[in-house]
Amino acid sequence: MPEYIIGAVIGVIAGAAICAVVLKIITGKSISSANQQAQKEIENARQEAARVIKEAEVDAKELAFKMKEEFETEAKSRRNELQNLEQRLSKREDILDKKLDVINKKEKDIDNAHSLLDKREQTLTDKEKEIQELIDKEKEQLSRIANISRQEARDLLLSKIEGEVQEDAGRLIARRLEEAKEESDRKARNIIGLAIQRCAADHTIDNTIASVDIPSDDMKGRIIGREGRNIRAFEKIAGVDVIVDDTPGVIVVSAFDSVRREIARRTMERLVLDGRIHPARIEEV
Repeated sequence: MPEYIIGAVIGVIAGAAICAVVLKIITGKSISSANQQAQKEIENARQEAARVIKEAEVDAKELAFKMKEEFETEAKSRRNELQNLEQRLSKREDILDKKLDVINKKEKDIDNAHSLLDKREQTLTDKEKEIQELIDKEKEQLSRIANISRQEARDLLLSKIEGEVQEDAGRLIARRLEEAKEESDRKARNIIGLAIQRCAADHTIDNTIASVDIPSDDMKGRIIGREGRNIRAFEKIAGVDVIVDDTPGVIVVSAFDSVRREIARRTMERLVLDGRIHPARIEEV
């Protein structure tokens, strides 16, 4: 609280005390009693002034705390606004950077396009020069031909045609030879393949299957088992294929591995003789 306010309060209280003392003196009270009363009033005034000062200090502290909170709230709000503004500026900066990259890329593409156009223009210029040179040569040749006889012109034309025909004939012969070679190779491969198939079929059958005799066709059902579990177990354990068809009294064991095929054949013969055919027995045998 400001000092002039405190001084004013003390002055008012002191003045009130002095006025009370003077009033008592005037009414006829003794000086001693008046002094005591004045001292008491002054003490009361001091206490009251101390109380007022204390309350003023408390109010001042509360006001200062409130002002501090308001300042901090406003400062926080300003900081948030500044942060948001910085974020927006950063985003705009990123967008501008991306746009700048796009512009640079487009400028680079334009420069490349200009370079390509310059190259094409140079190529066209070179082609025009070549065409003009050819035209000049043809004009010179025509001018020279115009000065020769009919027989000389005929001989010159036939010579040129003969050279072109020989070149075309050489290319045609080479192409026909290549086509004939490819066709002969293809037919040779087909013939060899058919021969291999015809010769290998019987050989493959003889060297990949083995027959197992069974006493009756009822045994086929026992070999297959319920829902095919016996035959699947046998094929999985032995590593072979078991073929059960309509051929009476025979089943076939097939495998490229001759050792596996022979083991499977002997196992099947033992199972047929024993009569007990189930996955556990197959694995045991």
